[in-house]
Amino acid sequence: MAAVLFLLLLAQAPARPAAISPAAARLLAAGSAALAAGKPQAAIVDFRRATRLAPRFFGAWNDLGAALARARRLPEAARAYRRGLAVAPDNPDLLRNLGVTEFRRRHFARALPLLRRSARLDPGNFQAADLLGMSYLARNRNRAAARWLGRASRLHPRDPRALYLLGQADLRRGDMAALTNDFARLMHVAPDSAEAHMMMAMAYDHGNREPLALKEWLAAEKINPQFPGVHDGLGLGYWKLDHPAEAEREFRRELAGDPNDYAANYFLGRLLLRTGQLPRAARHLQRATAAGPRAYMPWLELGRVDMMLHHPRRALAPLRRAARLKPHSVRAHFLLGNAYAQLGQPAAARRQRALAAAARAKSWADYNRLLAKAPRQKR
Repeated sequence: MAAVLFLLLLAQAPARPAAISPAAARLLAAGSAALAAGKPQAAIVDFRRATRLAPRFFGAWNDLGAALARARRLPEAARAYRRGLAVAPDNPDLLRNLGVTEFRRRHFARALPLLRRSARLDPGNFQAADLLGMSYLARNRNRAAARWLGRASRLHPRDPRALYLLGQADLRRGDMAALTNDFARLMHVAPDSAEAHMMMAMAYDHGNREPLALKEWLAAEKINPQFPGVHDGLGLGYWKLDHPAEAEREFRRELAGDPNDYAANYFLGRLLLRTGQLPRAARHLQRATAAGPRAYMPWLELGRVDMMLHHPRRALAPLRRAARLKPHSVRAHFLLGNAYAQLGQPAAARRQRALAAAARAKSWADYNRLLAKAPRQKR
C-alpha cells in the first residue's frame, strides 16, 4: 500500500521535481495511513516532517493541507496548499483543495478564482463546478451560479442536492421555465427527498401559497433536520403566516448550525427590529451584510436601525451601500437625507431628498405606464 501511494505521488510531481528521499517517502506513507485511520493529528506530524525533507514536492504540501483541513485547522491548511501552489501553480487538485478550504472559511471571493482555475484545468470535476455554483450563490451572483450548478448537475445528473441548488439559482434569477425543468428532473431522481420537498416549498412560497409551503418545509425537516436552509424556510413560512415566536425559534435553530447564515441573520434582525430590540437587531443585520454583501435590504435595514439608535454618522455607510446597490431606492435616499440633515449638512440632505423625490416620481411613472398597458376589466 505504501509503495502504491508513493508511486501515485511521484506520478503527480511537477516535470522536474526535487529528489524525494526514502525517509520522506516513508513519512508520506505513514501520514496517509494515519489519516485513513482517522488520526489527523498524527498525520500532520508525519506530513510536516515530510515537507521539511522534500519542500519542492507539492504532494507533501497537498497531503499536509488535507490533514490540517481534516483537523479543522483551516487557516493552516490554506497556508500549506499555497506552499504547494508555489511549486506547482497549475495543479488542479491543489487549486481545488485551496478553493474548498476558502469556501469552508466563507471566503467566497478568494475561493472563486481558485475554483475557476481548477475547473478550467479539470473540466470534468464535479466538486469544482458544484462549489463554484455555491460560491456564486452565496454572493448573489445568480446567473453565474446557475451556469456552474448546471454543469455540476450534468456531471452528476442523479445528485438531488445539485439539482436543488440549481433550482434556487434559477428561482432567484426569475427563470421559471428553467426552474420547472429543474423540478421535473428532481422529482424523477428523488421524489421523496428533502431536496424535493424544499423545492416544492420554494415553488409554493413563490406563488404566495404559504400554508402549503410550510407543509413542504415541515416534510423536508422530518426527512433531514440538518438540511441547510430547512429552518430558514420554516422561519420564513411562520413569518409570513404571522407567527413571530415560531419564526424566531427556527431562525435561531439555523444559526446554531451556521452562525453566519445570511437568511437567518437577516430575518432575525428584522424580527428583533419589529420588537424594539435594536442593538441585537443591528448585530444580526451586520452578519447578514457580511454574508450577502450584494443584497440591498440588509444594508438598508442596518442603516435604519442606526438612525433609530440616533447614530446618523454610523448610518451613512450602510445607507450609501444600499443606494449604490439600488440607485432608485426611495427609502435609501430619504434616510440618507435625514442622516445628513441631522449631521448639519443641508446641501447633502437636499441632494438626497431630491434623489428620493425623483425615484418616487419614476416609480409612479412606471406604475401608471404598466396600468395603461393592462387589459381593462369588463364591468
